[in-house]
Amino acid sequence: MWSTIVVGMFAGLVGELIGVKLGISNWGSIQISFYLYFALIVYSIWKLTFELKKRRD
Repeated sequence: MWSTIVVGMFAGLVGELIGVKLGISNWGSIQISFYLYFALIVYSIWKLTFELKKRRD
């Protein structure tokens, strides 16, 4: 389940960056959400590795 969440958030992050690249939005309008997405992705990866280590033991 966590891997699906990480992939979905990564897709959302890439979608926002594509919007900036295509000129649909500017960097200033997505900057805060970009950083929040990034923080959530880092947390989710940490949580995923923690859960996988717990399952192995």
